[in-house]
Amino acid sequence: MIERTVQKVGGASYVVTLPKEWVKKQGISKGSKVILADGIGGTLIIASAEPKEPMMARVAHSRNDTEATVRKIFAAYLEGYDVIEVSGEPIIRLRDRKEIKQFLSRFPGLEIIEEESNRMVLRCVLDPSMLEPQVLFGRMEKLVSSMLEDLLRAIREGNTELLSLVMDRDDEVDRVYFLLVRVVRKASQDIYLMKRLGVDPIQLIDLRVGAMLLEVVADRLTELSEIFSSLEFHVSMLEEMGDALIELYKISLESVIKRDVSLAVEAKKRAQDLLERLSERPLSSPEESAAIFALREVVARLGDLCDLVSP
Repeated sequence: MIERTVQKVGGASYVVTLPKEWVKKQGISKGSKVILADGIGGTLIIASAEPKEPMMARVAHSRNDTEATVRKIFAAYLEGYDVIEVSGEPIIRLRDRKEIKQFLSRFPGLEIIEEESNRMVLRCVLDPSMLEPQVLFGRMEKLVSSMLEDLLRAIREGNTELLSLVMDRDDEVDRVYFLLVRVVRKASQDIYLMKRLGVDPIQLIDLRVGAMLLEVVADRLTELSEIFSSLEFHVSMLEEMGDALIELYKISLESVIKRDVSLAVEAKKRAQDLLERLSERPLSSPEESAAIFALREVVARLGDLCDLVSP
């Protein structure tokens, strides 16, 4: 931490010097402009106003190890890199290339802009300043809500096709989640972008954690769909608490979106009541045990969401 003495110049101006190492690192010189923004707890954030170069990552592809290449691309996308260059020597084989391209469909906005025998250049074409994380979170909330409602409806009606639709929708939840994580990480490193999106560092953390919890709920609903699609429908398990589960979901998400402490307290109580009911239920088969575990995870994560709401 560096301490500076504030000096007064003229009748109303206050001046503080910038650290020399930071100035060099940011490429600032006489006449350069900086951005000043209020931070949390009375802090002042200073950033260079100079246009930033696109963030670029380089990924070396090894033959027969597409999985490792895909993991590196995945990490670079989530970290907020704008351009990702994948190179392989002497060439990137056709089979590996196809696997990489198939993987890219999971990430919104990531497109191939250049392609040669030994390299592929990927670029995220989406403008992060046009992607408000609050809106993306709301999109996730609606998708997961529809998964829950359709799951309960499918079980009541014995509709296996509807269960398949629930499982398929989980892929879209993942796509929105990955995009939200990317936007949050870019904004956390760019004060100008953060201000354009209308969020502060605490909100970014809450949105990231909230989205992670919703993604877990979606995964567990998918597991439940798989369990019930491979068995005869065990209607009583969810019919008894289906309405209570939907109501818990609505109250939990409403408390987070509205920052309503009283709703959060009510949702936590409802979640605890449901967890106690599930723990008291006798288990008759391994499949039922798996279903109960998945249900407990859904309820517990909805309760965890409420911890993001503080007075």
